[in-house]
Amino acid sequence: MGAGASADISRNAELVDDLDRLVKKQQRFVNVAFNQRQRGALVHVEGRTEPLTLPSGSAVYLWKQDPSVTRVGIRKVYLPHKIRPGPRDDNIEVVLEIPGTTEKDHKATALANPDALGDFLADIEGDPFCFDLVHTYAVVRLTVDMYIRDLQLLDWKWNWDLNLPPGQPKTPIKVLCHAGEKANATYHRGKKCLKFYYLTVESKTGYLCRSFDIVSHETGHAVLDALKPQLYSHTQGQPGALHEAFADLTAAFACLEQLDMCEDIIAETKCDLRKADWLTSIGEQFAQYMQAAAEAEAKANGQPTAGVHRDDAAGEHQETGGMRNMNNALTGETCGKGIYEICNVFTGYVYDILVDFFAWERDPYLGESDAHCLNRCARIVRKLLLLGLFNSSEVPDFTEISHGMEKAVDVIAKSDPGDIKMYKQIIAKRREDRKLSLAGAEKREKPVDLGAW
Repeated sequence: MGAGASADISRNAELVDDLDRLVKKQQRFVNVAFNQRQRGALVHVEGRTEPLTLPSGSAVYLWKQDPSVTRVGIRKVYLPHKIRPGPRDDNIEVVLEIPGTTEKDHKATALANPDALGDFLADIEGDPFCFDLVHTYAVVRLTVDMYIRDLQLLDWKWNWDLNLPPGQPKTPIKVLCHAGEKANATYHRGKKCLKFYYLTVESKTGYLCRSFDIVSHETGHAVLDALKPQLYSHTQGQPGALHEAFADLTAAFACLEQLDMCEDIIAETKCDLRKADWLTSIGEQFAQYMQAAAEAEAKANGQPTAGVHRDDAAGEHQETGGMRNMNNALTGETCGKGIYEICNVFTGYVYDILVDFFAWERDPYLGESDAHCLNRCARIVRKLLLLGLFNSSEVPDFTEISHGMEKAVDVIAKSDPGDIKMYKQIIAKRREDRKLSLAGAEKREKPVDLGAW
């Protein structure tokens, strides 16, 4: 046996060990075991001779993006879950008040009930607040389902149930859709809830729960809190910005997990992802209301109407129509000290990778359709991010996660074949371009509500 062959065998053994460590680390963080039979239904296990028996699900209406993106609007989707009145299930429960507090839903008067076919097809014109309950539940459900598929989990548990003994009933996350009039949306670990507020400017009211990306963003905070609990107490520097970055990326990934949205992006941008502004912007309608409020206040005070602050940067990248935009040119050298600017460096970095992967993989003539390619590339980048998180310390920085993503390419390629060498080059090059190691600020350890806009 030659020296080269020995080196190959040794390297293969290292890769197997790395994969084993990643799986064990993943299981430890989420505190669940893999369900091999369920996993086999999604991947491939020899011996399965019959299809899975799945519960009858429900059709629902939801805003597929932000309400300001009127071209996309409201569409019907199917949720393959046993959904009870509320809507609610074992993981998610829409409520009209938070138990043990004085917080109540200020708009909805009753929970949503299914029709005779088990569907929740509330009419936004006839009962807009009931529609909000169903829409918000559906976006949370779709977002959690996306990560459940990525992680191949037997049973999802939120942060407060991570140490729950087997067989004990779980506590679902509570969802309050109309939590009051305030320019905010938040995930609160202690209250085990997601809260979405609304704001009125010049007799027009904007409901944050109606924005797909805002609801998915807040769900991303709750998901990360179940995967990396130690990050919750960090509100400054890269650890604090990481929570915001993961939440923003969750909103984009949840959109790209829907094939019709990928088709829409491809058609609108002609495959130029740098033009997919409504994908990369966060909270477009909310930003419009915030700008209108700022202009009204300035006008009332006799000041120039300067509008709202935006964290994007100049150059080839688009100016945002939302609160933030991951299609930006910020680097560790040019960003400020606030967590939202620092966050934009990392979201921009991950979006750079997605743009490059899609450009490299695209082959609509002999490969797959552009929409399927975008959907697949988004899944690969999302899984790399998850494995990069799992293969990092309890409170990682951007560079550590980036190196973890680079190592994870070998693992991901086992289920999503790709150009391993090129993927690693892109991840490393974009890390240097963004100067991730330079982005940061002082840390503070006091726990606060996450997700404040």
